[in-house]
Amino acid sequence: MKRFWLLALLAGSLAVITAPVSAKMTEGDNTGSSQSDDLAQFQDDVNSGLGSLASRMSAAEDQLKLKLFGDVRLRFAFVGQSQSAKLTSATNIQATERARFRLRFGAMKQFGDFTAAFRLATGTDNNPLSENQSFTNEFSNDWIGVDQAYITYVPTFLNGHLKATAGKMPNPLTTTPISWDPDPQPEGALLEGSLDDAKLRATYFILSDSSGVVTANNQDLYMAWFQAEQNFKFDPDTSALFTVGYEYVPDVTAYQGTGSLAALAPAAPTNPTGGAYKTPTALGMVANAHGIIPDVETLEFLLNIKNKIGAVPFKWTLHFMDNLDSFTLTSKNWSNQYGGWASVTAGDASDKGAWSGMFAVGYIEPDATFSLITDDDDGDNNTEFLRGNITYGIEKGLQLSWTNWAISHVYYSLSTGAGTASNGLGKTSQDPEIESYLDLLATF
Repeated sequence: MKRFWLLALLAGSLAVITAPVSAKMTEGDNTGSSQSDDLAQFQDDVNSGLGSLASRMSAAEDQLKLKLFGDVRLRFAFVGQSQSAKLTSATNIQATERARFRLRFGAMKQFGDFTAAFRLATGTDNNPLSENQSFTNEFSNDWIGVDQAYITYVPTFLNGHLKATAGKMPNPLTTTPISWDPDPQPEGALLEGSLDDAKLRATYFILSDSSGVVTANNQDLYMAWFQAEQNFKFDPDTSALFTVGYEYVPDVTAYQGTGSLAALAPAAPTNPTGGAYKTPTALGMVANAHGIIPDVETLEFLLNIKNKIGAVPFKWTLHFMDNLDSFTLTSKNWSNQYGGWASVTAGDASDKGAWSGMFAVGYIEPDATFSLITDDDDGDNNTEFLRGNITYGIEKGLQLSWTNWAISHVYYSLSTGAGTASNGLGKTSQDPEIESYLDLLATF
């Protein structure tokens, strides 16, 4: 396509240049024959040159092997919640409505066994949990930052059975919204081995680097995650992917008040029965009576089944998480370690005129996983929710979708401002929050 427009531009320029000469010849100039021969030779030379240029441009594109990718999303978001009269005053909780957008653009190039890529994205400085920008800045230029920057190595001599990635990378783990928000791009290293339909991956993600910084124990905060999975293929339309994972984050208490995630942590909740027996750290976890937050050691089990009913593709997902180092919250005797997700998706909206729909139920207790990497839009930590989505393919690569959440707190008193009147979303009311998103997504 680029070559076509370049050739058209050059041809148009030549037409403008040669038009006066041609017009003069048609008016009976005595030197027309000589000029005609010269012009014909000139045009032959130009055509030859253009053909050579197009050939060279084609060769350059083939040699460059640069792949561009990205997407643009426009969103209208509504969040509302009623207020429980038995616990609060007559103060009304104010609903929010806002228009937002997201832009992501990247490039990728292969160098033998190595692939290097980067991606830029909108969002907010020092907020890894959202790539959205709201239309509220009075036409000012919006923030954009480095979303991905990584290099992947797949050695040819191992026939693609080993992959190593380092940098700020797309999330290589198999996830659902109770374990990871889709926006954070983890930083660190990945090592993945595969054989037939089996994979084994290990990741080391850096959360906070204490180099040159004095902390309680002068250690780096990191997240290690291991997953083993096997894909069972029963026929061309039916398969089952079974994944077992282990997440480990060391003692996070020492890292309170540091890093980008600290700024996003919720305020310390109150204990309506008296006493401050639970306090979140800067990373959103919940402490026990002694103020000690255990290591996160979470086991997870995922099952993804794909099949067809008639001509309609279906995907069924089950996900269970259990933090082995969690504890029972004092006073209320609440469990504080489990998370679960179940969803079904029908259809495929990738083509023009096609539809898809999804329905999901989720449940996640405060310490089931490293809390602030879960979904920021609905705040999956300490919530139980229903989620529905319907998507229509306007054109190939252009989709219109509507998503709706109904969200309730698992443990109400872990909400800020418990027991007192508040007009803030997600605080005093025990009634579900209702969140709706209308999205127009273009992918290229």
